[in-house]
Amino acid sequence: MEKVLAGDVLDTEIDDFVEQWHQTKTDQSLAEFLGFTDEEYALWVEQPESLRSTLFCRKHEIKFSKTFELREAHRVAARSQRRGDAYELLNWLKKTGRLD
Repeated sequence: MEKVLAGDVLDTEIDDFVEQWHQTKTDQSLAEFLGFTDEEYALWVEQPESLRSTLFCRKHEIKFSKTFELREAHRVAARSQRRGDAYELLNWLKKTGRLD
């Protein structure tokens, strides 16, 4: 996680790090090796596509609980028909306290 946030590697390289963990003798769990919190790791295992939302939350110091909302908002915005739909959704999330 730290290397991605620092811009040293891409988030798409996570499988390389998982493979590296398997080949390394370490007492660290995979979650620790990858730099995840337990919550982040559990979400990533169940929903690998959540990685970018988790990274976004970390980078912008947004509470982890907001990851689900951001991911759903992104899905809705990606499907929006009108250009302003994404901005309307973002403003609504902020107005209702769902996004800091």
